[in-house]
Amino acid sequence: MVFSEMRIFVALDIPDETRAAVAKLIAQLAPLHRGARWVRVEGMHLTLKFIGEQPEENVARIEKELRAVHSPDVVQLRFAGTGFFPNPRSPRVF
Repeated sequence: MVFSEMRIFVALDIPDETRAAVAKLIAQLAPLHRGARWVRVEGMHLTLKFIGEQPEENVARIEKELRAVHSPDVVQLRFAGTGFFPNPRSPRVF
């Protein structure tokens, strides 16, 4: 029997104006860091929680539970600072 797993995370989409600003930043940084791999701006998102590898049969239940989470009010987020994953010496994600 073969079981398939999926990488699950909770994320927010990024507004178009933010994507445009990130694209400009990448255009400025790319020539300075030729060895870096830059992801497509269209695929960028803000990860809120990494759930991890889950069996495919858990995905529908997780999705259902997450859809039940909501706020009647607009949620405002403010970000400060930057960071790297897994760490600054071996960055894979900025």
